[in-house]
Amino acid sequence: MDGSSGAVDRAGEGGSPHLTLDGFDGSLALLLAQARAHQIDLSTLRLPELIDQLADRLERARATIPLGHQADWVVMASWILLLRSDLLLPRDAPAQQAAERRASDLRDRLVALQEIQALGAWLDQRPQLGRDVFARGRSEAIGSVIGGSIEVDMIAFLWACLNWLCYRILAQQ
Repeated sequence: MDGSSGAVDRAGEGGSPHLTLDGFDGSLALLLAQARAHQIDLSTLRLPELIDQLADRLERARATIPLGHQADWVVMASWILLLRSDLLLPRDAPAQQAAERRASDLRDRLVALQEIQALGAWLDQRPQLGRDVFARGRSEAIGSVIGGSIEVDMIAFLWACLNWLCYRILAQQ
């Protein structure tokens, strides 16, 4: 496949952009997978080159690739930058221990985000009041239907999500 076919140069695995860097030639997803598995030495990669290529791919993909996929590319590149920045810290130093705690916190936040996304998908699939299910003379605590549009009390919804998340975290401990 040549570089002129399509809006994105040789889309790699999972639709991530293809990168050609010193010491690596492949998709952004493959680079992240190899970095996480410690199969590639991130200290040899030139970060400005990675960022320039990604910015170029994002610019060319603006009209053809959904915004969600482009955001995934930015998140993957951010993970690579975070892993690379951890290499700059000295081993066995308090800064390294703090970085490991920060990485653990980031992993926990990522797991929590995935759980919240799963909860959102589950909620989206459930029957919705006023559309799929109709109440008999009783108003809904979280939202109400007004003239064909649904009005939702976001504070009550977010409070319910927060309670669910706290329950999940406490259940794991």
